[in-house]
Amino acid sequence: MARKFIKGVDPLVSVTVMLLSSAFWMGIIVLYMEGLPLFTPSTVNIISIGLLAVLSTSLAYILYFMLLERAGAGTTTLVTVLIPPFAMIMDAIILKEEITSPQVAGFMFVAVGVVMVARGLPKQTTN
Repeated sequence: MARKFIKGVDPLVSVTVMLLSSAFWMGIIVLYMEGLPLFTPSTVNIISIGLLAVLSTSLAYILYFMLLERAGAGTTTLVTVLIPPFAMIMDAIILKEEITSPQVAGFMFVAVGVVMVARGLPKQTTN
């Protein structure tokens, strides 16, 4: 049903509308559930949140759609699957967090899956 309404619309535009509408509705839900904040955020806090939203989320979506257009869906999926293991490694390097054995096991599953998808399924020969 959604395809009928957004047919011919640039994907970046539809994602922008979805993110803005979800932020609006989440704001309404938070205000209803939690009420107004008990403190007034400083100007630095407001600017920091705005910059995070603009630089992180917006830039990530722009890069995501550029990659999707240039490299295709398969390669883009491989890139998004690799984000958590690299975040784990960056946490260990920058924040000095400990890497646990379940994390290593998960990383191995991801690595094997990426290799299998990147190489493709072996071709079966028919005799």
